[in-house]
Amino acid sequence: MVAMGAEILHALTATYSPVGSVALDDYLDRIARVMSRHTPGAPAAPRIVTLRGDSIRTLALPPDTILISVGLLEALDDEAELAFVVAHELAHLASEDPERLLIRLGLRTLSRGAEAAGTEAWRQAGLDLTCFGYGNARERHADAIATAAVVEAGYDADAIRRLLNRLERRVEAGDARVAELFFAHPPPRDRLRQTERTLASLVRRPALPKVNREPFRRAAGPQALANLTPAKIAIPASPEVSARFRGRVWRRSAWVVGLLAAVVAVVWFF
Repeated sequence: MVAMGAEILHALTATYSPVGSVALDDYLDRIARVMSRHTPGAPAAPRIVTLRGDSIRTLALPPDTILISVGLLEALDDEAELAFVVAHELAHLASEDPERLLIRLGLRTLSRGAEAAGTEAWRQAGLDLTCFGYGNARERHADAIATAAVVEAGYDADAIRRLLNRLERRVEAGDARVAELFFAHPPPRDRLRQTERTLASLVRRPALPKVNREPFRRAAGPQALANLTPAKIAIPASPEVSARFRGRVWRRSAWVVGLLAAVVAVVWFF
C-alpha cells in the first residue's frame, strides 16, 4: 500500500504542482497532528501536501498523506472548517478506505498489462479516487468521525454547518470548482442532516469553542495563498518498491484464485 500510494502521489504531483510556504506548511502540519490525536486509528504524524488548482480537491493516500488543493483552502473561512476537512481525510486513513480501493485499482492496472503501470495509469487512479470517492456509506462514516473529532478538539461545530451550507450554495449555482466534491460525496444537504444527528449524540464541551479565524487567515488566507512557491515533495518510493507491491498483489490474487479453485473442487467432488 505504501508503494502504490507513493506511485499515485508521484503521478498526481507531476500533474498538479505542489506548492507551499514555511508558514502554510508548518500550520497545516500542526492542524494535522492536532486532529490526528482526536481521530481514533489515524496516523500519528500525518502530512499534508498542497496542490495548485482552483478545484476543491482532497485525497487521502496511505499510509499518512493528505492532498489538499489551493482551491479548497480558498473555500474555507477559518481553522475550525479546516479541522473538519483534515479530520474527514484522517478518518478515511484510519478506516483503511484508500487501501481497499487501491487494491482493486492495483488489480485492474495489472490486468491491463505492464504498459499500463506507468505514470498515466497511476495519475488516472488518483483522479478516480478524487472524483468518485469511497461510496456514500464510507463518506458518511468519515463525516461522523470528523464531526466528533472537531468537537473533541474544542472547535466550533457550527463551522461544519457553515461550510456545508456554503458548499450547497456553490453546487446550486453550478460552480465547476465543486464538481469533484459533489460526485465524490453525498450532497451537502444530506451531509448537513447527518452532521446534525451526529452533533445531537455528542456531549458538548463547556468551554467556548474556537474557530481561530485570524491564525487561519495569516497562514492560509488570500494573501498567504497568493505568495505560495513550488515545493519539492519527498516520495518514499522506487521502481523496486513498486515491483514488490505488484508482486504482493499477484500473490494475493493467486491465493484467492487457489482458494476458489479448492472450494469448487470440494463442491464438485461431493
